[in-house]
Amino acid sequence: FYYTQIGGDNLVFQFTDVSTGNITSWFWDFGDGQTSTLQNPIHQYQEEDHYHVVLGITTDSCTDIEHRWINAFHTDCLADFSYEQVNQGNDLMVHFFDESTGDYNHIHWDFGDGGMPSNQPDPWHQYFEPGDYEVELHIWEQGGGGPGCNHITKKIIRVQPASTCYALFTSVQHHSGIYDVQFSDASIGIVESWSWDFGDQSYSAVQHPLHIYENPGEYQVTLEINGPEGSSSFSRSIEVQQSNACLPDFIFSQTSIEEPLIVFINLSVGEYLEFLWDFGDGTFSIDSSPTHLFPAAGIFDVKLFTQGYGCADSIFKAIEVLAPPPCHAASSFSSE
Repeated sequence: FYYTQIGGDNLVFQFTDVSTGNITSWFWDFGDGQTSTLQNPIHQYQEEDHYHVVLGITTDSCTDIEHRWINAFHTDCLADFSYEQVNQGNDLMVHFFDESTGDYNHIHWDFGDGGMPSNQPDPWHQYFEPGDYEVELHIWEQGGGGPGCNHITKKIIRVQPASTCYALFTSVQHHSGIYDVQFSDASIGIVESWSWDFGDQSYSAVQHPLHIYENPGEYQVTLEINGPEGSSSFSRSIEVQQSNACLPDFIFSQTSIEEPLIVFINLSVGEYLEFLWDFGDGTFSIDSSPTHLFPAAGIFDVKLFTQGYGCADSIFKAIEVLAPPPCHAASSFSSE
């Protein structure tokens, strides 16, 4: 969600829901003890302060919440804007319009994508991917001889694809001893063929390819798609990472002689590691430092596998799980 202050003197705010999904109910907590179940409520605060606002949504399959701090203070000016997406060919172009009120002589736009900001009143901005972006507009007065105005508003805008056919992909590097990256096609539209260029003189025509790089580094990956609605291509720079060498190690202790419960302390060295424990009794764990209850006393071969970006190693130790000492009944008596 985002919010806009629509009353500078009386602390009135318009809250706008931009959640996605088949939403059946909304619950707003405005941080001042007041709530609402409307989708886009208007709320008036009674005192100037910073308020923690929470929006909870419910669908037929899930629930979710979003938190945001807002500044509710009296102001002589109000920042506000509207926008219109007007694509130029395949370029995702958005035209912004300053609709602020009050006396101000400076303006600053942040378009939410890390791109170049603007000081123009009604700027154009090009986005390179469709999606949701938080745009910030800041207005203020400088050199007016008084405190002047100073106000900021933020809105989440939704940039739509340029056409019904748009190439897009995601990538995840696996933790393993090799530099393998899973690419997933996320293109929009009807796609009949895929052409991948992994940036290392390797190619694929699979929709969701798994690619193994020889070395870590930065690679420019390009996906080109074709279908009945046209063709599109998308490029992104990815970094294939390498962590320090995996050096697995662990210690352990039995918490009590009365039960076969072992606490394992992971001493492995390396960055961004994942772990797999084989306790030697047919059970496993992916916790960093697990606690395990063995079925009985005895000697077990415990193995710890570690995996990072470009590294994998393992270590095993034979551990003895102690049993409680045997109990022998005894008695004595005397007779006179």
